[in-house]
Amino acid sequence: MKIGILGAGNVGVALGAALSKVGHTVRYGMRTPSKRPEDGLTFADAVGFAELVVVALPYGAVEEVLAPLELEGALLIDATNPLGWNEGVPVLAPPKEGSAGEQIAALTGARVVKGFNTFGAEHCAGGTIEGRPIDVHLASDDGEALEVVSDLCDELGLRPIPVGPLYRARATEQLAILWIQLAIVEGRGRKLVFSLVEEN
Repeated sequence: MKIGILGAGNVGVALGAALSKVGHTVRYGMRTPSKRPEDGLTFADAVGFAELVVVALPYGAVEEVLAPLELEGALLIDATNPLGWNEGVPVLAPPKEGSAGEQIAALTGARVVKGFNTFGAEHCAGGTIEGRPIDVHLASDDGEALEVVSDLCDELGLRPIPVGPLYRARATEQLAILWIQLAIVEGRGRKLVFSLVEEN
């Protein structure tokens, strides 16, 4: 699959490397494509290239970058979190739509799947915690898009956990705030993940 990742920060690069490793062709949409001469494109060219778009931008850049792009009907993963800081504590700063995922869907008309936003970037490459695959919480209103992204999670050795319609992106974004508080602010470490354990 051709995958265009908008943003070349920690999450975008980690996810792109993992997807490339399992056989997908990845290009990065960037303000300055020359910083990645082998795989960097403009934002518009990355969208034109892609069968699947991943938004891995700083949340503050989302509207500016996405508004001019042709994303109507596109398959899109939103990995952003609308967060701010209050006296050193992370706080959720949701848009009027209720979540970044819902905002991006309203702004672009894309088929949005919220995911890859509740753990550290290093976990995008898979791995296990106590013998269990790391969970990826996925919210979407589009069943076909959800199936595609779930299959990608399986390929990466991650466990897709569908959590319902896109409005539940609000809950995953709250979970991301909790992860930042525990892992970063309180110093519990980036290996921390939230895992669903079901009784047999």
